Amino acid sequence: MPDSGSSPEQEGLERLQRDGGLAVVDDAGGLCHASRGLVNLLGSDSGKLAGQAFGHLLLNGGDSALVEQLNRLFAGQEPARRIKARLRRADGSLIDVRIELSPFSHNKDRFALMRIERIVEQDDDYSERRHDRLFRQVFEASEDAVLLIDGDQFIDCNPAAVRMLRCQSKRDILPVPPWGVSPEYQPDGRPSAEKALEMIRTAQENSFHRFEWVHKRSDGEDFPVEVTLTPIELDGREIIHTVWNDITERKRNEKKIERLARYDLLTDLPNRRLLQENATGMIESCSRQGKPLGVMYMDLDRFKDINDTQGHEMGDRVLTEVARRLRTCLRETDTVARLGGDEFAFLLPDTDIERMHSVAGRIVEALEAPFQISGMSTRISASIGMVSFPEHGTTLAELLKHADIAMYRAKDQHSGCCLFQPEQASNVLERVNLERELRQAIDSGKIIPYYQPIVEAHSGRICCLEVLARWPRPGDEQIPPDVFIPMAEATGLINPLGASMLEQVCRQVERWRGRGMDVRVSLNLSAQELELPQLTAGLLTTLEQHGLDGRVIEIELTESTVMSNATQNVAKLAELKAHHIRVSIDDFGTGYSSLSQLKKLPVDTLKIDQSFVRDMVDDPADANIVETIVLLARAMGLKTIAEGIETEAQFRAARDMGCDMVQGYLFARPLAPEMLEPILKQGRIELPKGYGASQ
Repeated sequence: MPDSGSSPEQEGLERLQRDGGLAVVDDAGGLCHASRGLVNLLGSDSGKLAGQAFGHLLLNGGDSALVEQLNRLFAGQEPARRIKARLRRADGSLIDVRIELSPFSHNKDRFALMRIERIVEQDDDYSERRHDRLFRQVFEASEDAVLLIDGDQFIDCNPAAVRMLRCQSKRDILPVPPWGVSPEYQPDGRPSAEKALEMIRTAQENSFHRFEWVHKRSDGEDFPVEVTLTPIELDGREIIHTVWNDITERKRNEKKIERLARYDLLTDLPNRRLLQENATGMIESCSRQGKPLGVMYMDLDRFKDINDTQGHEMGDRVLTEVARRLRTCLRETDTVARLGGDEFAFLLPDTDIERMHSVAGRIVEALEAPFQISGMSTRISASIGMVSFPEHGTTLAELLKHADIAMYRAKDQHSGCCLFQPEQASNVLERVNLERELRQAIDSGKIIPYYQPIVEAHSGRICCLEVLARWPRPGDEQIPPDVFIPMAEATGLINPLGASMLEQVCRQVERWRGRGMDVRVSLNLSAQELELPQLTAGLLTTLEQHGLDGRVIEIELTESTVMSNATQNVAKLAELKAHHIRVSIDDFGTGYSSLSQLKKLPVDTLKIDQSFVRDMVDDPADANIVETIVLLARAMGLKTIAEGIETEAQFRAARDMGCDMVQGYLFARPLAPEMLEPILKQGRIELPKGYGASQ
């Protein structure tokens, strides 16, 4: 305990002897004298200190700064002042000191007395110590990795940085330059050492710099960080305050988003965007090297039937399996992309036409094997169009357009694959345009129902109206049904076309019934529509929406359609019959149904194919067929209709053979509703003279 009588000067001297010392320097900064206290403070001896430039003891060198300070003192520009500095001890350690400079002269030489005092915890500069402690607390407690750069070295770091680098302590890290905890090169290819120094300079020039960087953990794992560099002053020196934000998760999410933008979600195949990117590189490479590039366009045949009959979930699973099989047919350098729906495109670098044929053949063969999914067996086929760069185009858009044309040619020929030929373009483009127009016409209701009466052969009474689709065009032009109906079936548009026709017909029947005209209509049903799981439910729903029931419609099915899956179709037809929907077999006599199969079918009427009716007057064989069908139907309790009657002779023959009903141009052409109404109001059609109801 100090003597209570000691003076402040004595206490200061004791503190100076204990924690500091005195030194005398000349006007060049040379050390002329060092007190014992200073020698002890520096851990050196007076012999080594004598004559040494005092500035050498200052951190980072300080000769010029010290001399400049002395010159200002000697010139009287500044009074004696106190500065803070950091001295390097003999063992290399650093200590913080406060230096008070006082100039004096001796024999005309200029000197400065330096009062040097070590800064210790008992420093009475309370506010500054408090600030330093607060900085250290924030530094240590921060959840962000914080490091300090002095020059080009990390000189300190907080625990979060230690954890981020997966080290045990900061001693495992410090001192080290930023590139010492980085891979040799950054993702842009630049050396980490070169780029790190540039980032530090940018921060110093702009007082702030933020950028992305890749560091390396102690276990060798690279990881991305967002780095923020901010120059700050600490202990009278500028250092770089560095914050690392680990953005591994953000980069992972960015990659996911990037993948979603370039890959098909269902099949994990490249999408159109990535196909375009790959094609750009391949076309440039093949052009530069003078090598061919094969491009193929593939469409699954009647894939829409799977969605319509087995559900979209089954369709998705089939597409996933298709993608898997396609990958097995290709090389690592090839690309297969899903363009959408059931359409795929292929890029085959360094592939000539002969090899492209081979690849297409493998694909067709791979898809021929049945798809076994959820206990169900499904078969599909594919049509592939092939083109070669640069022979058939120099851009992806041009190549895909020509491959698409060749694909349609393959579909028409049922050949599996087809190489593009320039002469195909005009015909196929017409088909493509017509298909596009067909889709639009169905969506907008421009394909409309016409009605042709079916009349009783002995009375002329109208007993039913067959619904026939018509596609009128501007200028009284019409697309023939034998053109657009097969196209609708081939492109999967037959189901939406059928639904549109049903809606329009029910709306019209509702109007007629409201005007007192009780009519029944007969609708043709395709094989694809018959396979719909909700066929009956869909029919009934539409009927109910217009206040109708099953008694107002009759379904016409071709003999080949019914017999394609007789066992399954029997159940569907029975379901229709249970709701009072009548069923007719159209074009009867052209199929291969056996009598035993026919007996099992829940049908009401047989429509004799017009190919027999047309020639039965002059061809005894056709006449015998017609008569046999009539007798067969009568024996089974079925009605018969002779369709395609155009002459009185044909009508007379059909009636004499016992046909119950007749239909054809002799009685009425297919008519629009407004043209048919006068006939419907009469309820009957005048038969040829001599064959009226009274006969």
